[in-house]
Amino acid sequence: MKTKTFLSLIGGLVILIILAYAVYALFGTKHNLDNSDLPASSTPLTVGVPTTTPISTGTPLTLSVYNNSQYNYKVLYSSDFTLFTQPQIVAYNFGAIDGSACDRAADSCFVLDKTPYTNTNFDSAAVSVKFLPDIKTAAACAVFDPNEIDGGAPGPSQTINGVTFITAIGSDAGAGNFYNTHYNRTWYDNMCLEVNGTIHSTDPGVYSPPRPEFDQNAVWQQLNIVINSFRFTN
Repeated sequence: MKTKTFLSLIGGLVILIILAYAVYALFGTKHNLDNSDLPASSTPLTVGVPTTTPISTGTPLTLSVYNNSQYNYKVLYSSDFTLFTQPQIVAYNFGAIDGSACDRAADSCFVLDKTPYTNTNFDSAAVSVKFLPDIKTAAACAVFDPNEIDGGAPGPSQTINGVTFITAIGSDAGAGNFYNTHYNRTWYDNMCLEVNGTIHSTDPGVYSPPRPEFDQNAVWQQLNIVINSFRFTN
């Protein structure tokens, strides 16, 4: 009886070994996790990292620098502008230069070329740097004549190259002419100073035939580049 039981156990073990080997032969070599076993559509995912793409600005601008050693400031301007200083500014007649947008009391004036706006209602545009010697204190410098600015009060302040300027907008009109001025005023080194942009336009209806209106936003963009280049040098 014991011999039969022993033989039965041996026979069972042999059968289990044979079955185990058969399972390994069928499946054991089919699932190695290498790339060759992956389906063709199982492409590894790549997580993208945001990048900044440079924007081409075309031909670089050639900038000139105006340095004023008397009042210690400098302004950068492109070839689209012509520089006028005193006594040129106060001496010119309207129409003698493209500068009727200049403040006649300005120390320096940067006049935009009007050629691109020919046959529109554009007359002139300029950036004027102006000192106000009659204003003796910082408190007085912060106060605008309410008759000269829209709304009677200044707007928000802005910082230009580390210096805080008070802003205001003024407008004037007469005989078919319109003047729009953006004021930027600051008190610096015991002086009150303005860096102002002005656009002089005309009534399109006074021309025969009426002229199209120019893009004022495009002109302001050009003026603001000059305004934002202003810097004290002391």
